[in-house]
Amino acid sequence: MRIIRIYHPHQLSVESQIILTDDATNHVSNVLRAREGQAVVLFNGDGNEYSAHLAQVNKRKVVVNVDSKLSLSIESPLDIHLAQGISRGDRMEWVIQKAVELGIKEMTPLITERCGVKLNQERWVKKHEQWLKV
Repeated sequence: MRIIRIYHPHQLSVESQIILTDDATNHVSNVLRAREGQAVVLFNGDGNEYSAHLAQVNKRKVVVNVDSKLSLSIESPLDIHLAQGISRGDRMEWVIQKAVELGIKEMTPLITERCGVKLNQERWVKKHEQWLKV
């Protein structure tokens, strides 16, 4: 069985109980249909992973018990920075997803001369937030 990895944007500590974000709750409960007691791995970008298990799972709330801190380094040892021209539609999200899977450290979206994406400031902010989630 595959271990579920979940990003949690807040501080994680051993022997604590956390409530997942709405996006993570939807993914765990509705998409993956995970059950109570299932093992998961949490990460928050601090360089560590946290072994945990699902304590409570329902459609609106998922509670996770953090068991232990794992000092694993699965990050790429290469320091890769990608500059990517902004693409239309879902193509930009796909590029971000694949680049992260390949191990980039940083990405800079570029507005090029022939960029076909025209958005107001509010939509740019929403797109940026979506790209960070990906």
